[in-house]
Amino acid sequence: MPPLASGRFWRAVLLRTCSARVLGHHGASGGPGCKWNPPVGAEELRGELDRFGGVSVRLARLGALDRLDAASFQRGLQAAVQRWRSEGRIAVWLHIPILQSRFIAPAASLGFCFHHAESDSSTLTLWLGEGPSRLPGYATHQVGVAGAVFDENTRKILVVQDRNKYFPHIMSAQQTSNPGSDDNGGVEREAALVKRVLARSKDS
Repeated sequence: MPPLASGRFWRAVLLRTCSARVLGHHGASGGPGCKWNPPVGAEELRGELDRFGGVSVRLARLGALDRLDAASFQRGLQAAVQRWRSEGRIAVWLHIPILQSRFIAPAASLGFCFHHAESDSSTLTLWLGEGPSRLPGYATHQVGVAGAVFDENTRKILVVQDRNKYFPHIMSAQQTSNPGSDDNGGVEREAALVKRVLARSKDS
């Protein structure tokens, strides 16, 4: 009968077996002490960049989040926000389906605020830029009005080119109105911000 192998030999065999199972094709094994599952964290929270320098994260498209609890999601989101901030992103738009509403509280603890809600989802935002948030509020009504900035001395009408359009687009000065402001306020603000022109509305 051959002699029994030493304890050191068996430890080496066990270590080699576990290593082979961990690094195998499927990345996991069924043996005790050798089970390995890839962590789910910040790498799952990838967003789409928009033309304004923000990031949109749609949780409905991230199926791996189904196995995350609220605490793990918070850690992953916090790491992702830090990464986006270091990349110079100015805002995060977080779209949360109603069935994943457990992630709203962790997001709120990191500074996210409600922007709006629909029948099956809610949208939260986090401003990452300097100063107060410049994100537009959610429109509750849309009313079409028209106006023109006219110089009585030169008889010229002010027009602007939208820098965010893919093609050159010339239009009159216009802007969305803030809650509580009148219809003329948007045109006056746009003229002042874009062209440094002080304009005042005049009744016809």
